[in-house]
Amino acid sequence: MAFRTSISQMSRFYSFIWKELVSSDQKSMANFSSGSFIFVPLSSVSSSEVVSGVLLSPQDVYWHDNVINTDCEQNKMLSKLYPSFRDFFVNGCGVKENPPLLDYLSFLHHLSTINTPLKAAKKVFDIFLKWSDGLKSGALSFEDLELLKRNLEGKKTKVLPTAQDKWVSLHSSFGLVCWCDDAKLADEFEKLNNINFFCLCQLTDEEKVMLEVKISFLMKNLGIPALSEVVTREAICNKPVDNSYVTSLVSWVLPYAQRYISNSYRERYIQLKLAGFEKVNRLQIVVVEKLYYKNVIKRSKLVSKKRHDCICLLQV
Repeated sequence: MAFRTSISQMSRFYSFIWKELVSSDQKSMANFSSGSFIFVPLSSVSSSEVVSGVLLSPQDVYWHDNVINTDCEQNKMLSKLYPSFRDFFVNGCGVKENPPLLDYLSFLHHLSTINTPLKAAKKVFDIFLKWSDGLKSGALSFEDLELLKRNLEGKKTKVLPTAQDKWVSLHSSFGLVCWCDDAKLADEFEKLNNINFFCLCQLTDEEKVMLEVKISFLMKNLGIPALSEVVTREAICNKPVDNSYVTSLVSWVLPYAQRYISNSYRERYIQLKLAGFEKVNRLQIVVVEKLYYKNVIKRSKLVSKKRHDCICLLQV
């Protein structure tokens, strides 16, 4: 609904309404709050200037946010328009303290059109932190999370910044998108095609803890794994030798090791069992003069060129 007035005029109106309704019953306040009565100007102006605007309901606005900084969204931020009326809008009219968590996705869309990925990465970090906190508190439901994931998987939803300074989505055409939890592993794969490292800016020590403790759980549920979770080791064997002695020795000790882990580390044993640890009796032992391994990401058919020395390797 188009409307012309000034912020100062509407402030006087809200002040009068608040004084009248504070002494009335809850039903009167609920009836008033159910309509569209919050004036939002269509452009940024001084509080005394009469301008065109719209009347919105309490559900269409929010009180404050320290992440969103676009003019379009800030016009819905009442703390900027009516800084002294928090009690009236939030406690009296039911305006939410912060914007709905899913609204940040549209802000990411806007951000990706006005900034380079690396310049915008800190804002993206802040938004992912808000989503993580929302997921923990229940403000972001698992249904919301699934909706968010489907949106991020869209080919045109390129709102994820990468270390290569590109905007990508989780669509398969962009290859593997993961976050770096191991700098040495990242060095081995960063120059290969078909892999993108989700970049959340240069983090402080405190922010790194937030990433590992809070945001990593969100990313895993969105389909953004840690690099170390998708990398496996592939053996490079050199000159096989007789393995009968080592085979008999290992075959003798394995059942005892399996029983020890089962009794002493039950949860870990269950995890290993799900990964095939119960099949140790089918273990094939190969003894070689020299043993190396290379890091691979099987799901993306990526192979590191670097070779590592080792003395033993369990390869599933």
